[in-house]
Amino acid sequence: MLQSEKGSYAGDGGMKLGLAIGAAVAVGILAIVIIIVLLIPFGGIGAIAVIAGKAAGFTWNVFTITAAIVAGSIFLLIVFYAVSLISVPVIIFFPAYSIYFFAARYPNLARVMYPAPHPSPPLIPPPIPPTPEPIG
Repeated sequence: MLQSEKGSYAGDGGMKLGLAIGAAVAVGILAIVIIIVLLIPFGGIGAIAVIAGKAAGFTWNVFTITAAIVAGSIFLLIVFYAVSLISVPVIIFFPAYSIYFFAARYPNLARVMYPAPHPSPPLIPPPIPPTPEPIG
């Protein structure tokens, strides 16, 4: 199959490379925006907690360091979740792009992707209601 359509396969590879670079830039920009948006509330809460802790006389010891690590881990978990959520369309697009490219060249795959439509059920007319009897 590759010997007969070298140009199509080269174009497909070039298109995938270009789309991958564009998708990486777009997801990277969105990830930075999401991280900045998430840093605003978490940074504010963290700053308030540090100032309140200093006012209460807390110092850096095993317990405060552990609390800071747990809070940072929760923040990272939320960031990873949000970035994973925005990258789902890109992750789904690339395999689908390949499947559609190969479906045009492989008839068995095309039959699976584009099955013949099911025949419509026969049209049965609705029953005719009985005529009402005249009054009087």
